[in-house]
Amino acid sequence: MVIGWFDAFRENGAPTWYGENPTPVVMDLQIAAILSLFIVPTLAYLTIFPGIRHYKFISTFTFLLSMSVGAIILVSIHYPSWHSGKVDINSPFKAFNNRRLNATLGVKIGLNYLNITLTNKNSNQFTLFALLSEKDHENNLKYNERFVFSDVNAMEQELENALHKGLPYPILKVIEYLSVDRAGFVWGRRYRLAGYYTFVILWYEHFTSSF
Repeated sequence: MVIGWFDAFRENGAPTWYGENPTPVVMDLQIAAILSLFIVPTLAYLTIFPGIRHYKFISTFTFLLSMSVGAIILVSIHYPSWHSGKVDINSPFKAFNNRRLNATLGVKIGLNYLNITLTNKNSNQFTLFALLSEKDHENNLKYNERFVFSDVNAMEQELENALHKGLPYPILKVIEYLSVDRAGFVWGRRYRLAGYYTFVILWYEHFTSSF
């Protein structure tokens, strides 16, 4: 009986399969969760606002100010687009292939990570043949990858992982450019240091504003 419980949802002795959990592209769930932590108490306070008898407006101003400052600081800490850019490219899709790709490459840089998107004009036109054909699949792109650079060697590790995953060539070039830390190519280090000090200052402001 006990062995039967552990065999549930398994196929041929393989590990349990829970399905895919794709990264959200339209909305950052982390930002939405942070905002909900402040919106829900604010709505609850507004429902009891008519019942407050003494110091109604001062209490309301103090509460709303505290909620606003806390929400702004926490959203700023986790905001994924402190520096962003987008460009139309004509680039090879993968190595050892002469075919070139017309697509839009976007980069959004936060304090601890960056998001790289790669899409083309036909990214919303998926068909059964597009999923089965490698050629059509390359013409229907919708990539959204996140890479962490909070550690000194994080981008080098992210580049190695991206090579193992076989990500498209334009995404690899951006990661490679940010992972170089020598001569005049120190953009990755500058982003990391700027994000680190900004991260520390914002958390310091958050704790000091709480008291």
